[in-house]
Amino acid sequence: MKQNKTKLSKFLYFIFFIMLFTFNGCVSYRHSVNVSSYSTNENVGRKYFLQVDEKKLKDKTITLQVQEFEKYIDIVLAQRGYIKVDNIKNADQYIVFDYDISAPQTRTYSYEEPVYDTVLRPYTRYKKIDGVYYPYTHWEREYEVVGYRTRVGTRTFYSKNIYINSFNRTKTKNIWQISGNITDGNGDLRYAFPYLVKGISGYIGTNSRQIINVIVPDDDLEVQMMKKGEISTSAVAK
Repeated sequence: MKQNKTKLSKFLYFIFFIMLFTFNGCVSYRHSVNVSSYSTNENVGRKYFLQVDEKKLKDKTITLQVQEFEKYIDIVLAQRGYIKVDNIKNADQYIVFDYDISAPQTRTYSYEEPVYDTVLRPYTRYKKIDGVYYPYTHWEREYEVVGYRTRVGTRTFYSKNIYINSFNRTKTKNIWQISGNITDGNGDLRYAFPYLVKGISGYIGTNSRQIINVIVPDDDLEVQMMKKGEISTSAVAK
């Protein structure tokens, strides 16, 4: 009986690890983007002039970063049917974008950790004496959970944000605005930015009326195309 029990345990462990590796191979990391948008819903033209926030515009040390991030925004705007112009005089909308990442934020959390120990367990066995089977108690040591203890851990998070505001050409009226946020343990804003842009893309120019949580897989096809500077034709507005 003990031998059969051992074989069953090994088989269950084998099945568990097979399922674990299969699951990890099929499911990619997912980015959770919190989106909030406002809009006057005015019917204005789709020609736009895009510019980063004035403070970043003056900072010449981040020019290449701004250009890369601007490219992602141009792509999703094109998908929404917007047309970029190089001169604000030819634009229907003056769009300003900004972004930031917070300093590391440490959060403390508690969790229950199992405590393992050896425990004596009684099992009934039978001994054959003169052709008759007599029961007796056999004690075995087993390693198992005997309780739980509270542990305290810490995690470091970064809040990564994007803000886009659209104005009329004379910059006197706000037409729509949108913001997106990703808060996780990754402190790389450059890596997260295309996922932020993809997360907010479906709500540009609309009124979300609440914070919407959008999930973007790490291997999202449109994000990969954005990184290559391509536009998914299936998503281009007609």
